[in-house]
Amino acid sequence: YNTQLPLFLQIFGSVLRLPCFSDTSIILFLNKKDLFQEKVQHSPISAHHPSYTGPDKDADAGMKFFGGMYGARFIECSPDGKDRLFVHYTCAVDTENMQKIYNSIKETLISSFLEEQNLY
Repeated sequence: YNTQLPLFLQIFGSVLRLPCFSDTSIILFLNKKDLFQEKVQHSPISAHHPSYTGPDKDADAGMKFFGGMYGARFIECSPDGKDRLFVHYTCAVDTENMQKIYNSIKETLISSFLEEQNLY
């Protein structure tokens, strides 16, 4: 199978190990979920990722699997920061979904700032 996921996870880990990210929350966008949902109907996830044990045509389970791989890499590189990774599965052309994600991120950033200033 041909996948670039190991390379992407390696790069993600390298970025996380940079000192400037040691105490930083990370927002990870896994984009093009619409294309992924179409693709899994014709190409089994397990054929490309043998460690995947979920239903092959279940896009939600597949997205959780890939998000979990990034989550595991985050914990590996930042063991004390388990609550600082926020994964969003996006379709950039879905403006309603992007607005919800934007609002969620804005709320997260404001809450984080208020906590840092001991105001929350």
